[in-house]
Amino acid sequence: MHPQSSPLRAGGVQTATEKWRFHCLRCLHVWEELYEARYCGDAVAWRLSGVAAQPPWVDRACRGCDGLWVKALPDGLVARRVTAK
Repeated sequence: MHPQSSPLRAGGVQTATEKWRFHCLRCLHVWEELYEARYCGDAVAWRLSGVAAQPPWVDRACRGCDGLWVKALPDGLVARRVTAK
């Protein structure tokens, strides 16, 4: 779970809201999205805007240029890299 997560216990399933930042390596467009991750043992189910979704790092296309060279980084990872310099 990421530092920005807010876990809630409900019947053995842990739910966390996670902010992910996306970077297009083609046009340099950057955007963020909030995902809901539902953890149950080793399984994770992802939701975006209340709808079942693929994990943030799978099959992303840029909102600006429709390019497929998109990097997905969890919000906590981006903060640690910036402060480490």
